[in-house]
Parts: sequence; C-alpha cells; structure tokens
Amino acid sequence: MRFTKTVLAAAAAVSGTTTTPLEARQAANTITVDVSKTYQRMDGFGFSLAFQRANLITNMSDKTKQRELLDLLFNRTTGAGFSIVRNGIGSTPNSNSDYMNTIAPTNPGGPTAEPKYEWDGKDSGQLWVSQQAVNSYGVKTIYASKEVLLPRCLGVYTCSSLLTHTTRRRLERARLHENQRARY
Repeated sequence: MRFTKTVLAAAAAVSGTTTTPLEARQAANTITVDVSKTYQRMDGFGFSLAFQRANLITNMSDKTKQRELLDLLFNRTTGAGFSIVRNGIGSTPNSNSDYMNTIAPTNPGGPTAEPKYEWDGKDSGQLWVSQQAVNSYGVKTIYASKEVLLPRCLGVYTCSSLLTHTTRRRLERARLHENQRARY
C-alpha cells in the first residue's frame, strides 16, 4: 500500500496537485503479505528513464521539487525505494518525437571507415538521474538497452535487447535460415 501511495504522491507532485481521484478508492483496499512464504527472489524494482523521461526530471527548474521527486522514486524510507534503473540507448540522429540520440548520428562511409562519435554529455538527461540514483540513494543496478525492431516473420515486432530465451532461439533460427539461404 505504501508503494501505491508513493507512486500516487509522485504523480501528484509532478502535476502540482495534492490529491488524486484514486486515493479514496485505494484507501479502502488492504493487502496482506505473509513474509514466512517465499515464492521467488526479486532483485529489486525499477523503472525506465528512456525516451526523454529523464529530461523531464533533469530539466525541472524548481530544484526543491526535483529533489522531492528523486526522493519519492529512490528513497527507501520515504519513497518507493526503486533499486533498478533502465536507460535507453539511442539510435536516431535527433530527439524529435521522444526518440533517443545515438552517439554515431552519421554513416562513417562503410564498415571499415572510422566512425565519428558525438555525445551531448547528458544522454537525454539519463546520466544525471543515474548519477543521483547511485551517489545519493545507493542504487547499484543500472541497465542500458536498445529497443530493436525484429523481423515480422518472428511474430515479434519490438522488444528490449534483454530478450527471452524463446525469442533468442527464434532469432538464432532465423539468422541460421538467412545464412543458409544466402549461400545458395
């Protein structure tokens, strides 16, 4: 319940309101946890800063509200206590439409040509938020992944680079098939 209230408070803080319509309905619910039973081990809980979400935090003009929001996200006593952060790896030359910038926005001219890397020093705000999470709140798990488009024949249209075992097998079979077809 504390987690739900924390998330609702974070949403209210960002929107500038003090209450949400869900609070009355949520207050009537009770969750009971039996700590004597273990079903699985969790590495932690987290969220994604990809697609310009980190910029929303990094670019906040009110630094007090910015710190309050970070506390609501990462503080293990008064906030949600998130312990995992996922950053996006960009693949586009600009950040229009919430896309993520790549560090190699131009084609170097071929596979043997030296690429020209360009980095804006903040990675769509993800660097600063990740540094705050690690240095101020002790977060130890930061993932970076790129959204990839997969061939339509696999039955999967988009997925994270952290693929399931089944999807990996499908990809390996598709690559093997493509390699065999290319030989003939």
